[in-house]
Amino acid sequence: MTPSSSWPTYQATASRSGYHPTQQPPAEPLSCAWTFDTTSVGDDEWGIQGIGSGSPVVGDGIVYFTNDAGVIFALDTETGSQRWVYTDDENVHTTTSPTLTGETLFVGIDDTLYALDPETGAQKWSVTIDGESIHGSPTVIDDFVVISGGNVYGINQMSGDIAWVTETSGETTTSPAALGETVYIVDDTELQAIDVQDGSEIWTTNVDCEFATTPVVDETTVFVGGEDGSLAAIDANGGETRWTKEICNEIEAAPAVANGVVVVGNAGLWDEHNALHALDAQDGSIKWSFGDTRFSIQSASGCGR
Repeated sequence: MTPSSSWPTYQATASRSGYHPTQQPPAEPLSCAWTFDTTSVGDDEWGIQGIGSGSPVVGDGIVYFTNDAGVIFALDTETGSQRWVYTDDENVHTTTSPTLTGETLFVGIDDTLYALDPETGAQKWSVTIDGESIHGSPTVIDDFVVISGGNVYGINQMSGDIAWVTETSGETTTSPAALGETVYIVDDTELQAIDVQDGSEIWTTNVDCEFATTPVVDETTVFVGGEDGSLAAIDANGGETRWTKEICNEIEAAPAVANGVVVVGNAGLWDEHNALHALDAQDGSIKWSFGDTRFSIQSASGCGR
């Protein structure tokens, strides 16, 4: 991606496809344009300072990200110069990937969702959920910001008021995905489809694998990776399992989906042959594999046509 590109949320879109068709990859050869010291601001209760587990997002020439001390940074994409910093004085245990809309930056820190002005970092509002840490990236759909934190919360994106809460059978630790009026969320073994307007359940399905990744949805199918190394494809409208494919020892990061192809990496800690795999979205057959490494392979992302 170039400094003028847009990547507004984890995996690029609310559907978590990991694919941005209008952006182009940077020209080769790649080189380091700038670096920024994230340890200069903030300190958590363990003295840990550094980039958190969330992914950065980009929009209008600014890159936004968090560190483990709960600090939110905004930097110029061309120069790496600091535009603004937002920090909270409370002890911080978890931060999420931000989500950027045209007028607001949403980010979860511990049990609180913050809405900030993306130009200045000024706080518009914040809302705290009931003693649960927010997991994954906020998902913006219609008038709502949807977050997962034990349960699933629909929050009015203008006021910060909690509009609805949907209970799940297990803890939700990944980002919600959304397409149309439907939100998709996973816990350990269930995938649930929720109506974004009121949080009501549309359907719930069980799959014979322990879900590990954020769900990814295209027009007809939801794809979820499992800790057992299998990838499941589930009908987005009714919840029926279309296929499952055992690929590797473990999948822990969301796949990318585009043009009828699902791309996923395996992350076996003790696996000497981790690789990136491309599967046919219709039947799960493997089209190609690339790599042979003992290091974990995380989320795949794509751009261009």
